[in-house]
Amino acid sequence: MLVAPSRAERPHDVGPRARGGGDCPFCPGSEAETPPEVLAERPGGGAPDGPGWLVRAFQNKFPAL
Repeated sequence: MLVAPSRAERPHDVGPRARGGGDCPFCPGSEAETPPEVLAERPGGGAPDGPGWLVRAFQNKFPAL
């Protein structure tokens, strides 16, 4: 059996954001709502953890394992 106790701490959104409304934490301009990026594709350049990216990767706050 595999157990990841920190998964129980993850949020369980039930408000408008979870149903597709409101601001998206994964969309440009919401970088402060995610962990620091580990990789990003910025065609025009720019600072890490800021806007201007096409693709952005960061660690999962609540990994399964």
